[in-house]
Amino acid sequence: MSTVDLLQEIHHLKFACPDAIERDLLNAWRTYRVSDITRQLQSESGREIYAEAIVFEPNDEPKSFFPKSLAELVVEHLATSFDGGPIPEGLTCEQQRDFGALLDVELPILKLLDVDNTTFWRRVTKTKTKTLVEFLKFDRDNSTHWKNLGVALKVAETIEHETPEYWFEGDLEDILEKSQPFVEKLAISQLQPFNQIEPEENYEEYKIYNPTPDLCSHGSLVVLKHLVNLTSISLAFGLGDATKGYERRFFIFSLEDVKNLVKAMVHFQHLRHFKLSRSRMEPDKLKTLLDQLSTMNIETLEFPYCYLGTDTGMLLAKYISKCSEMLKNLNLSGNFLDGQQIENFGYGINVYQGMLEKLDLSHNPIGEAGVLTLGGAIKNMQQIRELNVTGCEIGEQGAFRVVQLLGFHHPLRILHMNCTPLGRAGGKKLIEVLKENWLVEEVNCKFCDLKPSHEKRIQSILRRNKKFHLARQNSNNASTSSGGDLPTSSSSSNEKSCSMPQ
Repeated sequence: MSTVDLLQEIHHLKFACPDAIERDLLNAWRTYRVSDITRQLQSESGREIYAEAIVFEPNDEPKSFFPKSLAELVVEHLATSFDGGPIPEGLTCEQQRDFGALLDVELPILKLLDVDNTTFWRRVTKTKTKTLVEFLKFDRDNSTHWKNLGVALKVAETIEHETPEYWFEGDLEDILEKSQPFVEKLAISQLQPFNQIEPEENYEEYKIYNPTPDLCSHGSLVVLKHLVNLTSISLAFGLGDATKGYERRFFIFSLEDVKNLVKAMVHFQHLRHFKLSRSRMEPDKLKTLLDQLSTMNIETLEFPYCYLGTDTGMLLAKYISKCSEMLKNLNLSGNFLDGQQIENFGYGINVYQGMLEKLDLSHNPIGEAGVLTLGGAIKNMQQIRELNVTGCEIGEQGAFRVVQLLGFHHPLRILHMNCTPLGRAGGKKLIEVLKENWLVEEVNCKFCDLKPSHEKRIQSILRRNKKFHLARQNSNNASTSSGGDLPTSSSSSNEKSCSMPQ
């Protein structure tokens, strides 16, 4: 009879575990318990003692439990005593996963850079991402590189928490230098400003409640120059969590901050996505930043909630008129751009030589005049495939103009116009336009005062268009695989070898 068959024939020896348990016996069992893998070795074929058949049952636990094997105890010890470097050699795939599941995600980043363990870096990402939804997006993407993502999150956390006075005196610069091979996307959600006033001795500390921007400088962003592999950067000077206490200085930054950032950006030759949000952007700072961005191959540019208003429309126009033709996505949501600023901005779109596919103007008071000037700027051009004018205070007449834009501007495929009062006339016009335009993929018009019957009709037409797109896509794929020409539409103009499953 084989060892395995013999073991199956043995009844478990059960020991009650009162408070005064035979601890020597229990400790010996934990230490010398043989794993299933070990039991299958040829050297174990003649074994007569089976410690793994013993089950300890505590009085307060009706179910049996199995103390850990020696191998498990060793992996636990290696994880809890880890102090930098690569993961220990000789671990099986299962043990590597166990090690990654036990290793402390709060260890300093400099001790973790040599750790190649998918399980561990996935845990780091789950712990450090701001929301669970954000993590789930990464988790569903089979191309997610967990180590790069985890290192970038740890680096961003270090920058956010480091006191600005010690940026060049502590470990921050060393961290950025050694992390640069892994950091491609960096998102800093809140930068800490310098203390405004150092209280003199024997005097109470006090604060300025309405500081000027020159009193609100932050740590020198020149330090970011070491991250030469950056393809995407997102910065926010303003508070991300209002529960931390509001102070006006948290939303203000100085011209010196922008100049220091520009000095670092000179080294970002691979940068394609730039975002600055929740920050008070005056025209002089915007100009300084746009002058540098115009020399780079930026594909996505975002300035949401940056207090853009007077005198910024022309600056944006100058930028888009001379920037790289690679710009595809421009997000200006949540600012104070009115009709005049949109008119100025429209001049830049009118001469842009590239293909601006997505424009987000949501939550700007552009008004009906802004809709008219924007429509005039893109008329008879291939710009703007997706437009967002949600909450733009355009009224019923402005909403009607947006619907007309959907009718005559054929490149427009996706339209967001939530919280816009279309009313009965606008709803009828939207249905009329959609019936004729089979290319529209999506129209979001929630809270637009539409009749229920109009809402149903709009959704029905959009479903028709979706089927049309799917059919055309399948036809194009079939033609491509067979080598034929595409048809034209009548309506168109160390754990690598045993890593976790993604």
